Amino acid sequence: MEPGHERDQQPMDTTTPGSNVNTPPPPPQPEVQSHIFGMINTDNLMNRERINSQLLPSTATDLPYRHPPMHDKGFVLCHMSPQVYESMITGNVAFFQTRLEDLGPPSLESLSPRGDSVLHIAAHYGHDELVRLILTRHVRHLEHVNLVSNTALQVAASAGHLTTAKILVSAARQIDHRHVSASGSTSNDAGANSEAVVLTFTNKLLRHRNIELNTALHLALRNRHQDMANFLFGTEPSVAHFLNRQGKSPLHLAAEAGYVALFELMMKIPVEGEDQAELALYKFNIVLAAIREKNKGILTLMLGDWDDLFSSVFLGDQTHPHPISYAAEIGFLEGIRDMLNKRKECSYTANKNGFFPIHIASYSGHAEIIQEFLKHCPDLRELLNNESQNILHLAAMNGKAKAVSYILKNPKLQMLINERDSKGNTPLHLATAGGHAKVVSILTWDSRVELGLMNGEGKTALDVAVSYSGKQPSFRERLTWLALRNAGAPRAPHHSSSAVGSNFQDSRQTQEETANTEFYKDRINTLILVSTLIVTITFAAGLTSPSGGGGGNDSDSDEETTGWIRKCMFHLFVLSNTVAMYTSITVVIALIWAQLGDHDLVLASLRYTVAMLGISLGMVAIAFMAGVYNVVINSSNIWLANSILVMGFIGFLALFALFAPLYSPASLKYRIGRYIFYYPFYLLTKVTQKDDDKQEG
Repeated sequence: MEPGHERDQQPMDTTTPGSNVNTPPPPPQPEVQSHIFGMINTDNLMNRERINSQLLPSTATDLPYRHPPMHDKGFVLCHMSPQVYESMITGNVAFFQTRLEDLGPPSLESLSPRGDSVLHIAAHYGHDELVRLILTRHVRHLEHVNLVSNTALQVAASAGHLTTAKILVSAARQIDHRHVSASGSTSNDAGANSEAVVLTFTNKLLRHRNIELNTALHLALRNRHQDMANFLFGTEPSVAHFLNRQGKSPLHLAAEAGYVALFELMMKIPVEGEDQAELALYKFNIVLAAIREKNKGILTLMLGDWDDLFSSVFLGDQTHPHPISYAAEIGFLEGIRDMLNKRKECSYTANKNGFFPIHIASYSGHAEIIQEFLKHCPDLRELLNNESQNILHLAAMNGKAKAVSYILKNPKLQMLINERDSKGNTPLHLATAGGHAKVVSILTWDSRVELGLMNGEGKTALDVAVSYSGKQPSFRERLTWLALRNAGAPRAPHHSSSAVGSNFQDSRQTQEETANTEFYKDRINTLILVSTLIVTITFAAGLTSPSGGGGGNDSDSDEETTGWIRKCMFHLFVLSNTVAMYTSITVVIALIWAQLGDHDLVLASLRYTVAMLGISLGMVAIAFMAGVYNVVINSSNIWLANSILVMGFIGFLALFALFAPLYSPASLKYRIGRYIFYYPFYLLTKVTQKDDDKQEG
């Protein structure tokens, strides 16, 4: 072993109470950092060591214990031989029985690089027979700890080997019984204390904490070994409230794991300490853990036994989140329902920002939880936060489309649709400011939403969209602006003289014409290149067009039909190719005018050339489909020809869906027009959807 670890090797004190042997003082406990899960403000938490001193029995501080150093009592530590190490991993009992004597006693006392003894390794892999044999040869391995201060029992508990753990605990009890036998005949006083002596070593073994302050029960629960946890708790119930470095006790971990029966037993173990506020915070932390893991059974138990935590203890304390608020945030519907059935008044508790639980549910997008709140307390719809925002404001502001749709569909909530907050913003203003295109689209499709309302700054929703910060708006912001424009949203009167109806990105650039010269130049050059390529392709296709003849002199009816189809497809090819060529030529000429440098001319050219280029690309797609169809049909391959028609139709729809949002009318007053442009718009919003939107409740 390295010299740096020798100071940790100290023998465990197994002397009986009242003896004259002085026990060495326990080493100081490592400093534990305050840490509470979730939204609790750590500035207001007590020191974790102070909690340990109040919640834990004093006997828990008798550990840790160590093997003696190499020079003490003739105990020699050496590195483990490869043969011994391999036999411990594979569980080779025969090697242990036949070869270990040849290797000498130090083999049992050797350590792995991580400080594991042979008992640690055998316990980790659950080799029960090896564990028994090692204990018969060297029972002192029970008290040995590795570099992270884990005993063999903790290793077995972490790995979930229940039989191994029972063997180790049984060996510890045998040590206790030997102490009882040795001390029981000394005096009557010693006999009176025999019960405490019997449990001394076993208690210390089960209460021992590693460098993370985890007991064996902590490790079993953390790794979700329920049977192991039941056994360890049944053997030593007092560890139920021991805190590790993360401030989690076995009771806390049982709540996270959802072990209802075990949690119920642990709740019956009294928690020592006189500071009721600190004990309440300890329990409160466990409540949040159960809610986080959405363990309904655990929450039901706490609602019965710890009812005060859901009512009087933290009401009015705005530093800590109320359990129902946290459940609303993570979408724990069953927990919300149980808490409302038990205490409806907890739904009227607000945090320091004035957010009530229904506000948090709306902001998080959990429509079903909003519905549950309103089912129990209909007047919650009137609640406002510190910014005078209702539940629709918050759902729209955070882009929660499902919550917005639910509120709009609920006739009892129509009073919220055009309500203003403290800054005069309606839900439409807030959704626009956040660039939530899908929510803006949902709101604009509702005829009750007034698109022309102005906020405290005198801006309509469209004004907010036009004034997005940054040189280049994001694509989500462009889609938001497009949704408002398609709905015919107006601008405020003092903004009406601006370039209303112009392309969105172009109207944004009018404020900085000089700075965006390079942007327009690159865009124009790209469009000229694309248009020139289309002209070249269509010209070549026109000179090598597929034959459209045949079929006129055929007597067979099928051949006549095929010939007629070939002629129709040939006509379609010629017309589409011609339209594509001339529109492309027109685009090239218009863009040449745009290069003169006049800003208004650039905007006008771009506005119309984008539409014409879209037509040209669509005609090229149709011409290609018709031409290939004519070639294939001449070979009498009907199924392949029909497949080309289907693929061409799908390709044209995809082209339209991607190109339509780039050029749409300034406003779509007729419903049919909005429906046509809605589906391409919807596909684009799905593509640009954020991960948090996809996970929306």
